[in-house]
Amino acid sequence: KTDSRDNSRGLSRAVFDIKDAYGKTVDTITTDSSGFATSGLLPMGTYTLTEVTAPAGFVLENSPVTVEIDDTRSDLVSIKLENDPVRVTLTKSDSETGKPLSGAIFSVSGETKSLASYETNNKGEINLFGLSAGDYTFEEITAPEGYQLSFDNYSFTVYEDGSVTGTTEIQNPPTKVTLTKFDLVNDIPLEGAEIIVQDESGKIVFIGNTDENGEVTITHLPTGIYTFFESQ
Repeated sequence: KTDSRDNSRGLSRAVFDIKDAYGKTVDTITTDSSGFATSGLLPMGTYTLTEVTAPAGFVLENSPVTVEIDDTRSDLVSIKLENDPVRVTLTKSDSETGKPLSGAIFSVSGETKSLASYETNNKGEINLFGLSAGDYTFEEITAPEGYQLSFDNYSFTVYEDGSVTGTTEIQNPPTKVTLTKFDLVNDIPLEGAEIIVQDESGKIVFIGNTDENGEVTITHLPTGIYTFFESQ
């Protein structure tokens, strides 16, 4: 039994049932630290080998393998099997457009300890491989630039067969600031005022005009201090 990503890596503690042609279990074997397991002596006949427990952190591969033992076979029948590692993909996207978001950093914890912090790639994904069965939580500690930080805690569960349930897809709304222009005397909104916004270095990051409600909205501003003024 080996890792599907690296055939030189043997996988321990995979448990297999061996059944005869009548469906009777005639042996149960467990792989050792090198990924090997050997059954007892078996009479000639047809047998099925089925994985009933996967190695920790790997997906159960429970498709039965049929083996024929007859007088044309050697004394030892060798079977090579692989397991895929458990894979959990966390995704981060824009709540308004669905666009994948890179640069979000999440802290992931198991039931007893914190695992590590991970950053979403350009597909908005974090891929976690080889997680053992159990409950996990994660939280966002750094939002993508121009997006609001999520303060929620999320959780998912990995089962013994490698299946996953829970929350793995998270969305962020962009940062949003609305400026309002109105007549102080008549207390009415003023349309068409041009507003200029600058960052801390004095760089202009936004130019826009107020609408019929006297409002102009700026989105996707990174964390920082900004100034604004009316140009006309």
